[in-house]
Amino acid sequence: AAVVGLLVAGASVVPGVADRWSGLLSTLPGGGLLRDSHKFVASWQVLLALGLGFLVDRLGRLRVDGAWHPVAPVAQGGLLLLPAMLLPSAVWGLSARVQAVPVPVDYRATAAALSSAEPGLVGVLPWNQYRRYPWNGARTALSIAPRAVDQQVLQNDALPTRTGWVPGEDPVAARVSAAIAAGARPVAALRAVGVRYVLVEADATPGSTTLDADPDLAGTRVLAAGPSATAYDLGPTARAASGPSPGVIRTGWAITVATWLTVVVFDVTHRRARRVARGS
Repeated sequence: AAVVGLLVAGASVVPGVADRWSGLLSTLPGGGLLRDSHKFVASWQVLLALGLGFLVDRLGRLRVDGAWHPVAPVAQGGLLLLPAMLLPSAVWGLSARVQAVPVPVDYRATAAALSSAEPGLVGVLPWNQYRRYPWNGARTALSIAPRAVDQQVLQNDALPTRTGWVPGEDPVAARVSAAIAAGARPVAALRAVGVRYVLVEADATPGSTTLDADPDLAGTRVLAAGPSATAYDLGPTARAASGPSPGVIRTGWAITVATWLTVVVFDVTHRRARRVARGS
């Protein structure tokens, strides 16, 4: 599994394969699973960790004529220090950048107001899934709106890269992106696909602080407001954004349940076979 994962991760950059790989990302349903190729080396990391521990243990048992080999402690020390030498910044927690950051009270209150409001699609602005929250030290992070608001949330799920954008999988979000690219104002583009609520998040990215001045928000009811986020109620809409059909959802759940049942049955059968083998 580790070798296969490593080969899959490396295949995404092999000349002649990279183009087809990009095509799978943009056209194959669920192709986003192939987007972050580094996750395919996770099993390789397990193998590396176990192998390194095994090697250190074997060096500790190295003997020459019954005596401990003088090279063994030096090699053991080098292997133990190897992770720190390869990732020196990780030793100090990336200079204190790895830490928990509390979500501001006003943001949580705004998210709670949206969650308790009448059902409606929530559009998130700025129209990008990445943020530089001022309360998070302007570090790049994913928008927390889909995880904080108990409503259907619409945001731009496309992935920006140095060479362009990798298309997302939400067709409604794609229509909004196309409308904005054609010159439509963000709020008008969201309203056109059935968005009722607009959540404007604080974003330290240059050019993201003028969204509250969008003329399409003038006169709309402010559901909740604070320095971290503001929620607007555009009013009921006759056009609801299309989501996954019930049949697709049921099919997805059926595949998920069948997969887990297969894993459980295989595990139980394997354990029973091992017990029988021991008994014989």
